[in-house]
Amino acid sequence: MRALTPAKLRQLVLLIAGAGGGLFLLWFLLVRTAGLKSAQIDLDTQDAQLRLDTARQRGKKGEQIKAGLDKAREKLQIAELEMAQGDPYRWIIKTFLNFKKRHPVEIANFEQPRVGEFELHPKLPYQSATFSMNGTAFFHDFGKFLADLENTFPYLRIQRIELDPASGGRPGGDADEKLSFRMDVTILAKPPEAEQQ
Repeated sequence: MRALTPAKLRQLVLLIAGAGGGLFLLWFLLVRTAGLKSAQIDLDTQDAQLRLDTARQRGKKGEQIKAGLDKAREKLQIAELEMAQGDPYRWIIKTFLNFKKRHPVEIANFEQPRVGEFELHPKLPYQSATFSMNGTAFFHDFGKFLADLENTFPYLRIQRIELDPASGGRPGGDADEKLSFRMDVTILAKPPEAEQQ
């Protein structure tokens, strides 16, 4: 075998070093860049998947909100069926005389309601009718009557209550334990134009 001259050996080393550098450069430009692009594609895919999952969750929440809204509309329609419609005075008498049957409370009379616009916030498409009523009852029965009244009619609000002894200060008899009451009650009423819609 022939020995290489130092110049040829240097050329061979330079050629091997150049080929190795070229291969490294080729790897750096092609393989590493492809790896970086692949990593970026993986990140973009994960980001898209996260956005898709978020959109699906919002879609489910939207469906839940819509179902809740439908249920609330249904409850509102049921409540509106029980609400005063047309003549509030007739509704008051009919409703309270039927309601009074559940409680040993004597209602002496109802005054004509004062019908006006509903003035509390938020603005609702209803009118308010405020009426006064008076009667007598035992204290415990009157308390049950009030509690049942507020629980049965969520659109009714008691404005003012006055309680006095039913006997008028005279001792003796069963009337000593009874109370005379007078109260103002405000109800929501469907105005005539809302009934036709």
